[in-house]
Amino acid sequence: MTLRARAAAVRWGYLDVLTLADVVITSAAPGGGPRRWTATGVAGRVDPWRATQGPLVLVVPHPGGAWRWAVVSQTVTAGRWVASVSREV
Repeated sequence: MTLRARAAAVRWGYLDVLTLADVVITSAAPGGGPRRWTATGVAGRVDPWRATQGPLVLVVPHPGGAWRWAVVSQTVTAGRWVASVSREV
């Protein structure tokens, strides 16, 4: 399963601590095990200190509202954001 979005944000409470573009969220169940969710995107504005706080939530807006995933772990390297996310928010 793959979800694509033009824009998204990582939030700490109500604050956007990381803005994202070209976001791709994928899920897979390797070997029939539990489903794992991975998200990638192009990092825009980053608040380095707040981006290390928790809990963080990936918020992807859509016409009827927004999808939300808990950010389990994340890295930003050379403007590329990669995260492990969970549907348990």
